[in-house]
Amino acid sequence: MRVRADIVLAQSTWAGLPASARVRWRSLGVDDSRIAIDGTARVGATDIAAKGRLEDPTNLRSLDLRLDLAGQDLAELYTIFRVPLTSAGPYNLAGQLRYDDKVWSFDDFKGVVGRSDLAGSYSVDLRGARPMIKAAFVSERLDITDLSGFVGAGPGSERTAGKVLPHSEYRLERLRAADADVTFTGRRFRNATLPLNRMNTHLVLRNGLLTLDPLEFGAAGGRLDGRVVLDARAPTITGEVDVRARDLDLSRLAPSVKALVQSTGKVDARVRLKGTGNSVAALLGSADGSVAAVMSGGQVSDLVLRLANLDIANALVAMAKGNQPIAVHCLVADFRAERGVLLPDPLLLDTEHTMVSGTGRIALSDESLDLRLTAQPKDGSLLALRGPILVQGTMANPSVRPEMGSMLARTGAAVLLGIVATPAAAVLPFVEMGKPVQANCEQHLAQVRGFVATGARAE
Repeated sequence: MRVRADIVLAQSTWAGLPASARVRWRSLGVDDSRIAIDGTARVGATDIAAKGRLEDPTNLRSLDLRLDLAGQDLAELYTIFRVPLTSAGPYNLAGQLRYDDKVWSFDDFKGVVGRSDLAGSYSVDLRGARPMIKAAFVSERLDITDLSGFVGAGPGSERTAGKVLPHSEYRLERLRAADADVTFTGRRFRNATLPLNRMNTHLVLRNGLLTLDPLEFGAAGGRLDGRVVLDARAPTITGEVDVRARDLDLSRLAPSVKALVQSTGKVDARVRLKGTGNSVAALLGSADGSVAAVMSGGQVSDLVLRLANLDIANALVAMAKGNQPIAVHCLVADFRAERGVLLPDPLLLDTEHTMVSGTGRIALSDESLDLRLTAQPKDGSLLALRGPILVQGTMANPSVRPEMGSMLARTGAAVLLGIVATPAAAVLPFVEMGKPVQANCEQHLAQVRGFVATGARAE
């Protein structure tokens, strides 16, 4: 004798979402206690399929099912099962579902999430006051955009018009809904434009306190490693980030600057910031701390340096010679962060014949740029309008242009001299004599490298 039951659920709801299901339950015989289960369900945009056996009907621990999950966004599983997962693109995952003493596990699963492949294990322990999630994920080919909704942030497509930093808020209830211990390894990146070759991190979430430690990337021939903390136990999140970069190749990190810096040197950098807010934009817009990077060695375009000083005469010479590279003594970008405003202290490029220094500010709160780059030549020129160059606008739409006031003043002086003196005197305002400039590269390099190594500022 065999017993079979067909159960159909139609025109219903689950967790406020439209739901339908069809399940077949079938015994294998009087002398065989096993029950075969085969079913499908759709809740919202999530499709669930399960097929397997319950070895002992009196003991749920004997459940062994092949489970297939597919949908448009993993985050919908929070609505269905109250298990917090990141927002991501369409997904399709399949693995073994098991149960043991209030612990559900999804083992040996494989599939895709967005454009990334994903494999590993996932379990939810329901014995405590909050669910405890343990997981180990591995992606052989990872698309970095699939991580845009990580730890409750909105999907990567949610961007405020004209802004670079994500403004979608973290969902505090999800950060507090469960505890978690998750490892993630990305072995290769699909994004050809990004100089990343691996990723490794360990996420720990306890009662709303989230820590990513370590957070490691292979990047641009070097490496990035650091630690991120989000404390969501209060209504407003407090966040801290401490990330260090070593031995980065600047031309690989930002290919668009290759025409400016033909780097043979290596870049070291560190970011230490602490802020408050419930989005990435709000956290950075209120942040205090330091952002610093240095490079010694390398080469820079002679023509670009000449144009930075609006040095027409020597720029023509550089073009005639074929734009020869000039050795870099040091490149220092050392910013203090005060309530989301980055202040250069200093911003400096020193080369054989020119030193470029920067003043101004970068406001992360509204992503505005207001920098003034002044080139100080160490050699002379017969025709130089002598900048400076203004970098303004926003992070999304920067504007780079010469400061017109100084150019107009020199032009006016030339016209006046041509009138009251001789036509030859009109050239004088454009003559650049050049003078020795001390950049104190060794001191600046030592200070920033000390900060990169220890994370502390010298008194």
